[in-house]
Amino acid sequence: MQIDGDRLNISLDLKYDEIEELKKFVLPRLEYIEEVGFEGTDDDFPTSSAIIAFLISLKKTKPSLKIDMLDNKEYSFKKFGKASWICYE
Repeated sequence: MQIDGDRLNISLDLKYDEIEELKKFVLPRLEYIEEVGFEGTDDDFPTSSAIIAFLISLKKTKPSLKIDMLDNKEYSFKKFGKASWICYE
C-alpha cells in the first residue's frame, strides 16, 4: 500500500492481518484520501472478503471517496471474469 498525493493504492490480495494494519493506517488519514486504486495485475483477486467489506465501510464513511470497483458496481478480473454486486446507499 502507498499514498500518492490524495490516492491510496492497495493490493487486492491482502490477508486479514494486513487489512487490520491497513485500517489502522487509513482511518486517521481518511479526510486526505480522495481515491482508492489497486496495485498489481489483472490476475489479482481479493483473497478475503474482508477487503471488500473494508472498502464498502470506507465508502459509507466518506461517500465522496472514489473507488472504481464499487462505483461501477462491477469489476473484471482477468482470471475469474466479471464480478458484480449491489450496494445499498
